[in-house]
Amino acid sequence: MWIKVLDGQLVQATYFIRAEVITVDVKARKRLPYQIEPDGIVVYPGQDHLEAERTLAELGIPFNTEVLAHDKAHIEKAKGIKYASRSEAMKHLQDNEEPESQVIQNLKKSLQEKEVELAEIKSVLKAKGFMK
Repeated sequence: MWIKVLDGQLVQATYFIRAEVITVDVKARKRLPYQIEPDGIVVYPGQDHLEAERTLAELGIPFNTEVLAHDKAHIEKAKGIKYASRSEAMKHLQDNEEPESQVIQNLKKSLQEKEVELAEIKSVLKAKGFMK
């Protein structure tokens, strides 16, 4: 799964260009400002996959471009959630670990519910004369 977090939002890769980029020298690699993986290049929305293909062709590196399908379950699961990091997003999507932003939101909700419950208890105790 190729994802990144941009301004707290989950972004899924749109293309994967299979190529042996890992063997390319450092100077040539600087011409590929993308996420480099052992078996190719990950391209995200807003990045130009055609430019990456042109650069690979100029470098004489054979490649095969795959259009990636977005995982609808992940899109739904991540909807409205702000992630602190890619690791946090991965843990949430793969391991169902609750993201920090959700933990804080759930704690605030729980606190509000407990405050309402406490107010109701105090009201009952006052009505029965146990509190002033």
